[in-house]
Amino acid sequence: MKSKNTASSLSAPQFPAAKKLEDLKELDLVGDADYGCFQIANFRLPGIVVKDSVIDCAKFDRVVFGGTEMDECKLNDVRFEGCDLSNSIWTDGKLARVEFVDCKGTGLKIIDTQLTNVLFEKCVGKLTQLCGSIFKTAVFRGCNFAGADFSNCTFEEVSFEGCDLREAIFYNAKLDGTNLCGSQLLGIKAFAADLKGAIIDQQQAIELAPQMAELLQIEVRAAKSI
Repeated sequence: MKSKNTASSLSAPQFPAAKKLEDLKELDLVGDADYGCFQIANFRLPGIVVKDSVIDCAKFDRVVFGGTEMDECKLNDVRFEGCDLSNSIWTDGKLARVEFVDCKGTGLKIIDTQLTNVLFEKCVGKLTQLCGSIFKTAVFRGCNFAGADFSNCTFEEVSFEGCDLREAIFYNAKLDGTNLCGSQLLGIKAFAADLKGAIIDQQQAIELAPQMAELLQIEVRAAKSI
């Protein structure tokens, strides 16, 4: 089991210091295209389907994605702030040095995607599905992911800091070394083997004791008075 300060090793998006990002009033995403060095605010994207596109060095501020579908897309050095990603579907993509801050993602699906150096901060992702995705050096901070589905995910150098993970699903996930300290874990759904190597604090251990006993088929009896 590996344990380290994930936040200190997290790489933020890298924007060109000498070159100003182009301000866009509107954005028409299409498939098999490259987009870079721009920022856009207060815009609503229609529910479009985008395949095999690349977005580099971009800032999205209060953008509504309207159920946008992105398949096999690459996002590098991108920041989403105050965006609504609800019901969007992102599959088989690659995200590197991407930040989601104060975003809404109810019903968001990020499936079979590689996420490296990614930050989720103060995001609401109830019922989000991230199944089969690989997280390498990622931080979830102050997020509400109650009921989110992390089934079959792989976590490497990942921490959940002060998150609501109640009823979240971790079946067949690889949590070895994942720091869950300080997050709400009641009712999480996982096999005993899925939790092997995960890091929790003492209070969490006490709260999860009945659930762990049930998972391990341990019979718990009332203590006899002496």
